[in-house]
Amino acid sequence: MWRQVMSGEAGNLLRRQVRSLRLGSPLQSKFGVLSSLRFPGGLDSVSGCQSKVGYSSSSKEAVEEGLLIDTLEVMRGFERSGMKRAEADELTRHITKLILQTSNQFSAKFASQAYLEKLSGQLGDEMKGFKSEILKTQELQLDSLQKEIEGAKDELSKLRTEIRYGEWKT
Repeated sequence: MWRQVMSGEAGNLLRRQVRSLRLGSPLQSKFGVLSSLRFPGGLDSVSGCQSKVGYSSSSKEAVEEGLLIDTLEVMRGFERSGMKRAEADELTRHITKLILQTSNQFSAKFASQAYLEKLSGQLGDEMKGFKSEILKTQELQLDSLQKEIEGAKDELSKLRTEIRYGEWKT
């Protein structure tokens, strides 16, 4: 049964959506491009039409994770391929959970471009702060050394004067 479903229209739709998910591109449905499943109050907005959609728990998880999977369309594809509504819903839930788990595993192993850019910016800011702190420390050390040199020059000048006029006795 599973092979028959996966070889049919629903299987092709699911494979296209999973492939699109991997490539990071928007998903295509018969209604047009789906930009996201994050709709306020569970409203499904496709091509300007809004209708109330009851998401399953796995669909809600997919929405929270920001996945671009049209679970309703996948379920309808399973139904068109001959599955009963309950079987199609259950299969869609399992597939969505599997995709979520896989996505979470990959996201745990790999850093996203946005995270790397954020991290790069933070490191750049920290490096600038560290550089300015080093420069301030060097300036303070330079000022301290210059004061010590001036003090040593003054003391040396006094010693020369004492030696010159014989005020210094051994």
